[in-house]
Amino acid sequence: MIETRTADLTRLKDSSIEMTNEETFANHLDRINVVPAWLLDLKRTAWNNFITAPMPKHNESTWRFSNTQSLNLDNYHQVNKIKSIENEALEEQSDQLDSIAGKITFADDRLCGDVEFSTELDEKGVIWTTLEDAIVNHSDLVKKYFTGALPNLGAEKFGSLHHALSVNGTFLYIPRGVEIEFPFATYNWTLTEGMAVFPHTIIIADDNAKVSFVNFFKSVKPDIRNLAISCSNIYAGAGSQVSYAAAQDWNLETQSYHLNTANVDRDAYIKSININVGSSYMRHEHHTRMLGSGSKVDTYSLSVTDGDQEFDQRSLQTHSAPHTVSDLLFKNTLLDQSRTIFSGLIRVDENAQKTEAYQTNRNLLLSDIAEANSLPGLEILADDVKCSHGATSGRLDQNQLFYMLSRGIPQKTAQQLMVFGFFEEIIDKFDNQELTRNVRNIIRGKLNNQ
Repeated sequence: MIETRTADLTRLKDSSIEMTNEETFANHLDRINVVPAWLLDLKRTAWNNFITAPMPKHNESTWRFSNTQSLNLDNYHQVNKIKSIENEALEEQSDQLDSIAGKITFADDRLCGDVEFSTELDEKGVIWTTLEDAIVNHSDLVKKYFTGALPNLGAEKFGSLHHALSVNGTFLYIPRGVEIEFPFATYNWTLTEGMAVFPHTIIIADDNAKVSFVNFFKSVKPDIRNLAISCSNIYAGAGSQVSYAAAQDWNLETQSYHLNTANVDRDAYIKSININVGSSYMRHEHHTRMLGSGSKVDTYSLSVTDGDQEFDQRSLQTHSAPHTVSDLLFKNTLLDQSRTIFSGLIRVDENAQKTEAYQTNRNLLLSDIAEANSLPGLEILADDVKCSHGATSGRLDQNQLFYMLSRGIPQKTAQQLMVFGFFEEIIDKFDNQELTRNVRNIIRGKLNNQ
């Protein structure tokens, strides 16, 4: 049974602000009525870090190959009011999954409609609500996990801006031993020209809990200019299992940053899958920390770029305990003059013996002028490990393409079939058939634009 409840939201005064104006943060604090002291301290520190940090330069190691001249934080503003809004059209479009445990829809960082949640799970102690509501009604729990954690892979300036000005997000807590069959889903929409949004997701799976979560990032219109800086933090307790998926489908006028961290305790498992097709420029940073013996993380990503899109992907797999396993596979298909950057590092601490860690980046180039850059790396301090990394870039197999053309399959269809074949290794990792179907539709929609 699904019921709805409206979160008790903080209200802001009716004004908009410029993102880089010196008065931005002061105005932001003036517009917030109910914020605990610990969060104010976190925000003040984050704003100071943002102001003092320089914009990235292309000659920095963490921004190698990136077109840093395209990065721009000017002329964006925040939402006038954070109160919930009613938008039936958006609620109807937020329907990618039929079988869910709960759903939250945001438009320009405002709650759209009501929070959907299973009454049975509520009785089991599951917390599923907006981050603002959790700060008010579950302050001690939020304080424990809302630490301002960032991947620390180069985009700290943007992450600091997120923590300083974020006003909304999703909070999910699964108590010890609770296993949930259906996924939770959050839809993050941009609705207004020039809007800056800061979606924040916190997922906490207590010991031996099991949960799956899907994050959708979408634009209402194809021609509105937006800035999106999102953060996702996953905490997997001992023996827990967390499945996380994110579908980034912002419009091509959006500049986006997705900064994700995952902390994995003893014998816990996290599977993370990211699908990226939108944004003019996207920076995706992902840092997994294997903190307990026997922990395991599988990290997958598939991306399709065209036009002059640039996707910058940075990852770090940190093994801090023995008998831990991580496997990373990023696949990119590039069309037109688009560019991708993959920079990954496996770090194994001295006491993390018996570690197994793998990292692979594969790129499929469908254009002579597309550019794929790969920088995999290892930093191994232990002496009893199995670690490997690799990267490949190539084009469609012309023999396979010729075979399909000779059987009467149109060239565009044949190319799409080969792209899906390239991605199938990752698409097959989804546990949810509805999500698998929607991922195929997202990719197909991108390829059909060609």
